[in-house]
Amino acid sequence: MKLRYRTCPTSWKCDGNSMQAHACLLPACQGGSSHTAVVWTDWAPWSTCTHTCDSGYQVRYRSCKRGDSFTSGCPGNRQDIGSCNTHSCSSNYAMNPPSPMFSFESKSVAHLCSGANSDVAFIFGDFNGDRNVDVMCGNQDGDFEIGLATSRGEINTATWRGRLDGCVVQSGQIAVGDFNGDAMSDIVCVDRVKKKTTVRLSNNGQFPTGEGYFGSFCTDESDWLIPLDIDADNKWDLICSHSNRDSDLLMNTFSL
Repeated sequence: MKLRYRTCPTSWKCDGNSMQAHACLLPACQGGSSHTAVVWTDWAPWSTCTHTCDSGYQVRYRSCKRGDSFTSGCPGNRQDIGSCNTHSCSSNYAMNPPSPMFSFESKSVAHLCSGANSDVAFIFGDFNGDRNVDVMCGNQDGDFEIGLATSRGEINTATWRGRLDGCVVQSGQIAVGDFNGDAMSDIVCVDRVKKKTTVRLSNNGQFPTGEGYFGSFCTDESDWLIPLDIDADNKWDLICSHSNRDSDLLMNTFSL
């Protein structure tokens, strides 16, 4: 409704009403409406198979949405279980995989984080957008290094060294995802001690100072953060899986 008002100089001697109302039509609100249908998202990728042979299983999940909001009430199951690696461990396939499985041996892999005096974590992603899987390592002191890979799997030396504030090796979680849609892997870190979740954006394999996002999403001890592009807009979103199997969704609205 649109409203407008008028006043009478003599308070009580004017005819008619002091307020006038007029209906107006606006576009429907995006998400959250009770008239918006609930729909499943696309299935997330399959998990790793539980066995390498003699039959295992793998799991994949999907989420229920109403508009842009995470909800419940979709018909069907949010979890799908499938069989995998059904061949026998004694079969020819298991003992003699298709040849050639490996055709190149690289001896030029950099000794990343070789000088670390504490626990080291390795994270893999395409940090410079050339479609090769690069290597990042970080130690408990907060020092990180990146080695960019070539198409032949060569990593000659560390191409970037620096600190990633908010990223801890021992008491947190570190994962990759493209959070700004530039085809380069970025880093999302959860510090469960400081209750802080941080996104650091890659700049051609470099991580300059500054945060793409920080908040307290998914920081409880039993939470697990899952980055994925749930709405296929090339900007990854975040799902938090809780110990009670409930989940929360953080939609990415990044824009340049």
